[in-house]
Amino acid sequence: MNMFRCTLLLFASLSAVLPAQDATHPRLGIQLPPFDVEREDGTRLTSTDLKDAVWVADFIYTYCSGPCPAMTSALAALQSDLIAGLPVRLVTFTVDPVRDTREALATYARQHGADPAHWAFVRATPEDTANLVRNGFKLGDPGDPVNHSTRFVLVDRGLVMHGIYDHADPADMARLRADLATLTGPSRGTGTGTFAFFPPINASLNAAAALLLLVGFVRIKRRNIDGHRRAMLAAFATSAAFLVCYLTYHALRGGEVTRFPESHPTARTVYYAILISHTILAVAVLPFIILTIRHGLRDNRPKHMRVARIALPVWFYVSVTGVIIYFMLYQWFPG
Repeated sequence: MNMFRCTLLLFASLSAVLPAQDATHPRLGIQLPPFDVEREDGTRLTSTDLKDAVWVADFIYTYCSGPCPAMTSALAALQSDLIAGLPVRLVTFTVDPVRDTREALATYARQHGADPAHWAFVRATPEDTANLVRNGFKLGDPGDPVNHSTRFVLVDRGLVMHGIYDHADPADMARLRADLATLTGPSRGTGTGTFAFFPPINASLNAAAALLLLVGFVRIKRRNIDGHRRAMLAAFATSAAFLVCYLTYHALRGGEVTRFPESHPTARTVYYAILISHTILAVAVLPFIILTIRHGLRDNRPKHMRVARIALPVWFYVSVTGVIIYFMLYQWFPG
């Protein structure tokens, strides 16, 4: 009964910190076509670079004396929010790539305090620009720069347009900020909001398995064999439930993998080191776990103890790192 209470307490504690699945917010659902543009620093920015990001696009020309400065100021305010923690990219497209050279864009970016890690100023050929604005973003024909769109476009992961917002409408800008918070929230870190509840469930199962393994270890040290057996069988059932949930989640997503953001290179290295060791050991330890349980149920204590010395620490490591992987990917470094 005490073991059940401990497990129940763990789930209650995790529910306080793991996010609930967010409601599905309506979005435009317009899929952007592939594109390849030149940044203000001379590097290339492609649709592939942005496919796993949430980003805001706008369309200006650098010598504009009308709404463009106000639009850029509004994006600068959003950039300030990025520093506060929103994992969002900003992309400003010039609608006059003939006059807006790379050098002109670089100067304009510096004048408005753009952080190149978050905010890119880009240009394409006039033909590609017109095609992207008209057929990609569905914002009309930019043939005359003076008549370009003055709205912001919010793009969700997968290069899907979520919404269009009027930079001069305070209510629209408030809605943009709210939508940004929703799309970049931890529960959307999966990249597929429909199945966003799976990662926190998987983390909970891993944490429960680790706790049950710890309980089982303490009980065998106290010579409580029956209590040890119950705890270890419960841990095995919990890990099996995790495996079912994990495989179901990835099957529903068609094998799509959530990638760690490149904006945190040191954490990304640590994450992949943990992930690789977690994955390899999770596969390698399974036969040892089965053998350990088999020998234990047959009361073959010498063989059970010999195999358990290998299985238990590795099993515990896999369970704990499963929780760490969740927090690194969806809580500490989302998006």
